[in-house]
Amino acid sequence: MAKRFSAFLATSGPVPGRSRTLSEDDIRSLAGSLTPGEPLTWNHDDRTHVDARIVAADLRRTPDDELGLWVEVEVDDQVFEALPDRFGFSVGFGREDFPLDPESDLPTIQLAVDSENFSEDDLVGALTALQANFNVSAGWFDQYSELPPPVVIIGLGLMFVQTIAPEVLKSVLVEAIKDRLFHPRSGRPTLFHVHLKSTDREIRAHIETSDPDVFREAAGLLRDLVGREGEAFDFLPGENDWKRIR
Repeated sequence: MAKRFSAFLATSGPVPGRSRTLSEDDIRSLAGSLTPGEPLTWNHDDRTHVDARIVAADLRRTPDDELGLWVEVEVDDQVFEALPDRFGFSVGFGREDFPLDPESDLPTIQLAVDSENFSEDDLVGALTALQANFNVSAGWFDQYSELPPPVVIIGLGLMFVQTIAPEVLKSVLVEAIKDRLFHPRSGRPTLFHVHLKSTDREIRAHIETSDPDVFREAAGLLRDLVGREGEAFDFLPGENDWKRIR
């Protein structure tokens, strides 16, 4: 059997303790992206899917006349009972603040940085450093969970990773971010979600670390994932290898 219930997900109004506010256009865009059947993740961690499904999304005005987003969710009874007592829903929303240069012929990279755990200097500094070797699209990743983890999302072309020498990839990535994205305000390790994309495949590689050398080793092994079965992997520093998640 499954439980079905509604939950308030997001608002265009100010959220206590959060530095950024979603606009009404953001709320509409978010509602449009919530397709029925889409799985949920636990605490914005793409490695952990919850066996719950969005059934419907609805836009309504809040008592403060802000635009609010409600969702209807279906959860299996046993899954629901196993969840912690403080179970709720929150949203993560990415935005592009710095678009690609349409005249650049450099390889593209997408960068999204958690707005609660990193500063504007961190984002702009990483963007500027990456522009020496990439055509960069960059922006903030806004999280509205109670204790959002430090998250950095990096998108690379799968074919690019296949063709560039691992030593070069390690160098250009780590040198750009090592002084900026490994020491978030929370003091917790940064969770890097690296998405390798082609027209017919996407591989998600997850690296959780405070150590640039660990990230450097993982970046040098990204090419190995292209030939493996699976769509999501977690880096194991002690084994210097990837573990398949899905």
